[in-house]
Amino acid sequence: MLQSKEYKLDINGEKQTIQGVYGSDKAMYHNLRGVKEIMEIWGKQ
Repeated sequence: MLQSKEYKLDINGEKQTIQGVYGSDKAMYHNLRGVKEIMEIWGKQ
């Protein structure tokens, strides 16, 4: 049987990482961060 794991959105603006993955391009990082945050909000509805 599958066990559900608690999910936590992990964004670190200082290190410029999302879920531990570094985004070297600052503009791309901010675009991905926005998308990830919106997906997080919609997923909780």
